[in-house]
Amino acid sequence: RAWNWFEGNPCTNNWWGIKCDGDGNINQIILPSNNLQGTIPPQIGDLPNLSMLALFNNYITGTLPEELALLKYLAYIQLNFNSVSGTIPESLGNWS
Repeated sequence: RAWNWFEGNPCTNNWWGIKCDGDGNINQIILPSNNLQGTIPPQIGDLPNLSMLALFNNYITGTLPEELALLKYLAYIQLNFNSVSGTIPESLGNWS
């Protein structure tokens, strides 16, 4: 794997596990089994074009941030085999 995180733009520098659309917007985060630790930050809501979030089989903890509800294109989310806790935010019930 070529680990190139934090080197410039995630789209033009082809960051591992990050996919972008033709306009240079992050639209997929695919990082299963990467030993990721911590919580999903509220800044996830700053990725309005995100359509896929695959973070399964990591060490993600805490609750799901309300900001996930801002992601109107999010069609696929996979967080199994983590330690996410709490209830699903009510705002996520507005997804269709």
